Amino acid sequence: AAERTNKNLLTKKVKCGTGAADGCGGGMTTATGGTGGHRYYACHTSTKGGKSICRGRWTPMDKLDDLVVESVIRKVLAPERLSKLLEAWLDRSALGEAADRKDLKGLRARQTKLDAESAAVIKLVRNELVSPDDAQIKKELGQISAQKRAIAVDIEILERKLADPAKSINPDILKKFSDLISSTMRDRSSPLRREYVDLLVSRVEVGNSVVRIMGSRTALSRAACGTKPHAVPKTER
Repeated sequence: AAERTNKNLLTKKVKCGTGAADGCGGGMTTATGGTGGHRYYACHTSTKGGKSICRGRWTPMDKLDDLVVESVIRKVLAPERLSKLLEAWLDRSALGEAADRKDLKGLRARQTKLDAESAAVIKLVRNELVSPDDAQIKKELGQISAQKRAIAVDIEILERKLADPAKSINPDILKKFSDLISSTMRDRSSPLRREYVDLLVSRVEVGNSVVRIMGSRTALSRAACGTKPHAVPKTER
């Protein structure tokens, strides 16, 4: 009988077939069978609609779980593999820092210019060349003040970002990320095991002789940037 649960490692990710006429492409749900109550991923289409719609397949759950975990660790999480997979992101990280420093320089220059403009207007008032009650003067000083506050916020954000090297991807971060997630994914008792699988695996296609595992490079990059002290997933913070 099919189990109504979403607590299993690959729930909602496993699909029947790899698109090569070896399955229907439908989801595979949790099922139990045999005298020992062994757990499987079973083709939902075949289970509900019969073998006339799809011949179906029953794949041992533990076997597929371990295969996916070890494949991700070996082919994705090894530091040298991570470096290659995230090469574009590594380059982008360095380029992003350079762009941030350029933006920060421009904001500080603008801040200095606004300070000078504000001082010039105040000087006119002090020299009694214009009235402090003049509507145009009040409006101009208000606009300068608003711009300065907005720029101050942007400067603070960029300064914090540039001051935290842990937010950029580097070889040390990749190694820590690899070790942390690999050990957790191999630990069947860890409550975080599924969270890491959710982070790195988006789809698993099970064919007659091939299992295809898919995930997102964007997720990898964000996760690598989040290695402690910005730990991922959130439950590890």
